[in-house]
Amino acid sequence: MHEAGAVGSAIERAIRDWPATGRGGHLELEIRDATRAEAGSVAFYAAAILADHGFGSTTFTVVSSDVHCALCGELAVTASPADPQCGHCGAPLPQVPGPAVVCREVAPCA
Repeated sequence: MHEAGAVGSAIERAIRDWPATGRGGHLELEIRDATRAEAGSVAFYAAAILADHGFGSTTFTVVSSDVHCALCGELAVTASPADPQCGHCGAPLPQVPGPAVVCREVAPCA
């Protein structure tokens, strides 16, 4: 459930200056820490949060930052909160300091 808070905070920072009557726009939600947020959950919460704020027609994409193992250096392609280990060597993946999810406006709200 902490993913909902991370997504909500990220979206609210991005849309705080949007007009209350505006619709549309496009956002990009970046998962910075795949050990604390999963793409499906981020998309689920983003749609609900945008609708709650009156921006249900706003589109968004979810992208993930690369996660490299601190032990072997390999790219961990399947990192998720449910499986926060390196698929190559089994070492725990490092958490990224700061927010797990960030949001930026790609196209402005109309």
